[in-house]
Amino acid sequence: YSFEQHKVNADVSYRVYKRTKLTLMYEWDRMTRNLQEVHENNEHSVGGKLVSRPNQYVNLGARYERSYRDRSTYDCVKPFVVGRPWGTVTNPTCQADSQMNSPQLRKYYMANRRRSDAHTWLTITPLNELSVGSHLKIIDDDYHKTTFGMTEYRLLSTGLDLSYGVTGVLNFNAFYNHDKSRSEMESVDFPG
Repeated sequence: YSFEQHKVNADVSYRVYKRTKLTLMYEWDRMTRNLQEVHENNEHSVGGKLVSRPNQYVNLGARYERSYRDRSTYDCVKPFVVGRPWGTVTNPTCQADSQMNSPQLRKYYMANRRRSDAHTWLTITPLNELSVGSHLKIIDDDYHKTTFGMTEYRLLSTGLDLSYGVTGVLNFNAFYNHDKSRSEMESVDFPG
């Protein structure tokens, strides 16, 4: 297996107030794979980020991104055909049999997907040596064209971190993260 990836990013920033900046973002990501069910995925992402530093002690921000991933034709038997000597594949079309998955199964990392990604953070620096931060992240994935496989994925991530500089060469860091995720899948059984 091999793959090739191309990415293009573009950001435009505007200072809306003294210490507040708004950034609009766009990203294009193309993934081309060899010997797998999907030859090519294209993902387009648009979003915005607002970062503010109201005073010397506080830094806060929020970011929202919406992405759309689509794919080229899904060839459900390609890995089976490539992995066997030609002529030993009795079913060279996308029809379910005992030697392969359902022809309607979609692998989540190749399937069409709509994603919403929201992220907020806050950092407080009451002393030059001490910094306390927190974050909240929410991801909502919708695999809207998937019949069998993962159809939805949700993630809620929260965290706290603490940094204390004892001297110029010695720092203490502590952090806590909590992730809670939920996914929904559709499946089917074939009689053997």
